[in-house]
Amino acid sequence: MLLVSRHDEAAVGPPDAVTARWKALDRLDGAWRVALVVAPPGSGKTASVIGWARSTPLAVVWRDVSADPQDRQGIWAEVIGRARRFGDDTRRPLRTRHDGGAVDDLLADFAAERRDADPIVLAFDRADEVEDPSFWIDLDTLVERAGDGLRTIVIARSASSIPAGRWRASGALLDIGPNDLPAPPDEPPGAGDEAVQGADRLDVILRGVHAVHRQVAARLAVPDCFDSELAAAVAGPGAGDSVIQLARRGLLERTDDGSDRRRFDPALRRLLLDELLRDDPALYRSVQLETARHLAATGELSAAYRTLTAAGETEAENRLAVQPVLELARAGDQAGVDRVFGALPDPAAVDEPRLVVAVASACLLCGRLALAESWAARLGELGHPDDDRFRRRRHLMVAHLRLLQADLDDAERELAGLGDDPPLSGLERAALVGVGTRVALGRHRVSQARRLLSDAPTDTRHRRLEREALTAWVELLDGDVVTSLGRLEPLVAGLEHRHEVPDQALLDATITAAWAAYLGGDLPAANRLSVIALGDADRLRCDWNLLRAGAVAVWTLLRLSGPAAARSLLIETRLRRRSERSPLDAALDLAEVSILRAQGRVDSARAVLDGMEDGSSTRLMLASLEMDSGSLANGELLAERDSWPVPHRIAATVLASTRDRDGLVRAVEEACHLGLVMPLTGHGSAVDAALAALPLERLHPRLAHHLAAPLTAMPAITRGPVEALTARERTVLALLPSHLTYDQIADRLSLSVNTVKSNIKSIYRKLSVASRSDAVDTARAAGLV
Repeated sequence: MLLVSRHDEAAVGPPDAVTARWKALDRLDGAWRVALVVAPPGSGKTASVIGWARSTPLAVVWRDVSADPQDRQGIWAEVIGRARRFGDDTRRPLRTRHDGGAVDDLLADFAAERRDADPIVLAFDRADEVEDPSFWIDLDTLVERAGDGLRTIVIARSASSIPAGRWRASGALLDIGPNDLPAPPDEPPGAGDEAVQGADRLDVILRGVHAVHRQVAARLAVPDCFDSELAAAVAGPGAGDSVIQLARRGLLERTDDGSDRRRFDPALRRLLLDELLRDDPALYRSVQLETARHLAATGELSAAYRTLTAAGETEAENRLAVQPVLELARAGDQAGVDRVFGALPDPAAVDEPRLVVAVASACLLCGRLALAESWAARLGELGHPDDDRFRRRRHLMVAHLRLLQADLDDAERELAGLGDDPPLSGLERAALVGVGTRVALGRHRVSQARRLLSDAPTDTRHRRLEREALTAWVELLDGDVVTSLGRLEPLVAGLEHRHEVPDQALLDATITAAWAAYLGGDLPAANRLSVIALGDADRLRCDWNLLRAGAVAVWTLLRLSGPAAARSLLIETRLRRRSERSPLDAALDLAEVSILRAQGRVDSARAVLDGMEDGSSTRLMLASLEMDSGSLANGELLAERDSWPVPHRIAATVLASTRDRDGLVRAVEEACHLGLVMPLTGHGSAVDAALAALPLERLHPRLAHHLAAPLTAMPAITRGPVEALTARERTVLALLPSHLTYDQIADRLSLSVNTVKSNIKSIYRKLSVASRSDAVDTARAAGLV
């Protein structure tokens, strides 16, 4: 209990110990009967009122009524006894009955005594902690009966438990809130409370709080707010009892979102954090990390990010979004990866650009393209921090996204924006190698890919796998099937028995191994690997994988099952894609040319070639078409073959050397050394005859075996008569002769693009065609358009 008046200096310290806060309370100098002073802990309300009391000519009696053990009569006898010290010396004695009406008599006598006297002030501190409701009944009676001779100040941390409605309704109440208690510029919040008690501010606020509850309070102050689960996570399973006790003392308040979350007043929270950081920095950081972990696990990424940033974590976004999911993925814990992504909030709920980039990057690394696209779209809605680290990581993330969308042009532009200063971090260097090397290989830039791989990190198993897979791809583009397959063999062993979601590096290895098997003439192995690659590409759902896996599967199926089956797969691959065009389409376009050539539709094949970019592959295909018409094809088309990629150069040399036995022998010997078979085949009867005239059993045994005993063709997929088109399919078909894009057709018909593509896929299937132009020709011939 604390009982003081303006004359009891020893109880509140010397005059200069109390700040000049009273100047902010000049409203108390006006007319009022009850003043309700409500402000959070640490705001200095006690010191402010005492400061005013020192300046006022009125007598002030001070009483701390928090958790008072005295009985009702004892409290009022003590308060009124002190108050009468400042009254008239001739006042009559108060009644001192000890029966049930003693308190009522005491209050009635005191009220009557004050009614015509000069006013005095009763100040009740920590009034929100009063547990006995009769106190408020007594005070209300006293205020009503005493009239202007009594003024009452009620000081509290919260007004929720104070029945002030009657006072407010009668106009007797003066409300004083936190905004009426501004601290002087040179005084921190809570200094007034410190002056009143002459002790530490936190000790004042937490006076009477058990040590265990105080320790829990320090931990719970770390998060902005907390629920029961977070409280248990950071302060142990017994935290609930402490929360109840802290709430009863008015030290906690509920958040404004209607949930069961609680929080400390900002001033009190700051004091608790300062003490924890001062006394046990290691515990402070441990609680921060646990808080961030729990918040991230429940999808509150922004709150987790702010917590880690406050802990001084410079890589907070990667610690939250990238590292956990990569560790789970590399450990093969797909269920754990699914849980992490399943707990992600809606991107619109996250407003930290660095965190958005990190989450999008994690999605890309784990093959969640659609999810990454939604986070990347959110990034476009936010402002961008002006620092090199963020800029670089944004470029890397967008480049990775564009790569998986098979947009190599945009991916290359994003990589060009990285710059060289400051030096790349380890994480950034690994991302650059992974994305940059794939872009280079997608464009057949072997030297650039080899240069990037020379700087590839190999500090983790995944990075070693990625480096091996991409190196094997480089070797394959160099035409070295033997070395490439030798490197890939341990990577792709046992793929049929793998159950987890495919890894991008492993899928790269699978596609490269399928191409290597195809080029080496091992068509059953190529078919097995391409089927696996197609399945994995379907699970990862991005055009980068779909187009590459589809291309090797179509080429393999063309040799194994013939043009009909290959055309069916080609159409399916194109319809499943999401992008319009990509440099990766070249392999599919060349497959279409070979399919048309095998069907004897040379003019259509040439039309496809005319629409392709000039290069070694297109010139080689044109040369093969000329060979079909009886030309030697050793002119302009193949003149620059010495600068072509090795497989194309060897194939061109074979085409140009049907009458040059020595040149043909050299080409066959080089192909044997590299393990190449398929580039020497499929160029027509003239080439086959020239090769058959050579001692192939000695020069290239595998090629000799392939030509002498070709694989029995698998049954081709046959189609029956043209099925009837639906009304919607006929409407879509009618627009195919125009130059409208799929998007424009969708707009014209008020359909989605996916619906248009689905209808076109059905049209191709029913008309047994592989392209838009073929569909138009067939439809016109059938009188459908």
